[in-house]
Amino acid sequence: MRKVKPFSEYQKGIYGEILGEFFNPIFSTKPYQIILIRLFLCIMFPTDNEYLTLYVFYAIAFLALLAGICFTSSRKLYIINLIIYFCYTFYSIWIFSDPENFKYGGSLGVLFYTWAFLIIHIFLFVLIKVVFMFYLYLKNLKR
Repeated sequence: MRKVKPFSEYQKGIYGEILGEFFNPIFSTKPYQIILIRLFLCIMFPTDNEYLTLYVFYAIAFLALLAGICFTSSRKLYIINLIIYFCYTFYSIWIFSDPENFKYGGSLGVLFYTWAFLIIHIFLFVLIKVVFMFYLYLKNLKR
């Protein structure tokens, strides 16, 4: 018989309401269900309004980078930015995976750092695009 780590009251509420019986470890015996259960148990995704806004902005940034790769001629720039995006996204997931980061008001620090990565990346990307466009404008003026 498979041993299952007991849920905390928080996990029982969150996973019971959101995920339903498909992800319930008592009823799940298929390998893909066990992998999904472990994934959901090791990463804590807060669902407050601030965090939901953060998730939406991460999704918008991801879709914008994908659109840049698909629909522009400067694909290399967007691929490099997508790699940078994945680096700090995985770092943010690593921060989310440790429940100690959310204790004693630490959730504000987690929220700050995940927002900071995204905002700095967007700011630098826009700054590079503006400087490059200004450079092209000056280059065309000299002709």
